[in-house]
Amino acid sequence: MPDPLQQASPGAGPPPACVDRTDRWEGLSWVLLGALILGMSLSMDRLENQGVAFYGAPGLLPGLLGIVMILFGSTVAARRAPIPVSAEEAALRRYHLQPGRLAAVLGLCLTYSFVLVGRGLFYWVFGFSLPFWLASSLFVTTAILVLQHPQRKEAGRKLDARAIGFALLIGCCAGVAATLVFERFFLVHLP
Repeated sequence: MPDPLQQASPGAGPPPACVDRTDRWEGLSWVLLGALILGMSLSMDRLENQGVAFYGAPGLLPGLLGIVMILFGSTVAARRAPIPVSAEEAALRRYHLQPGRLAAVLGLCLTYSFVLVGRGLFYWVFGFSLPFWLASSLFVTTAILVLQHPQRKEAGRKLDARAIGFALLIGCCAGVAATLVFERFFLVHLP
């Protein structure tokens, strides 16, 4: 199988232009997902009977994210003409959309949701829950290392202390930032 990231040989001229038509369907998919999220957030209890202000309602953030997804998805889907891309860029896009990468992301997200946070499998095995910031830090760090593995392998680099340290730094910052945003801004008590 030819390498999708292989450069054209020098002197071969520019690669032929390809037309990427997937954006229209991807845009419509984001619009549908955003509409689903917006609809579900509108059906959530606003906790008005408990005196909660509108900006503290549980469905506010998902609703806003749904609206943004609808707007951006509509923008992508409404383009009149597809964007011409080089053959190399089209191959690179296909490389990043491989089913294995999607399965890795799905596996990471399911592990985070059903094992690490709240009363997941970790709680049932060890008898206590991980703090949210720690579970989120582990998730982000692992996601970075797993999803960058094909790029490291392609470049012939091994996993070294610098890559692990950088992923750990980003993971810890993301975990702490997410905890602070939820607890301070949205007033949501996290486990």
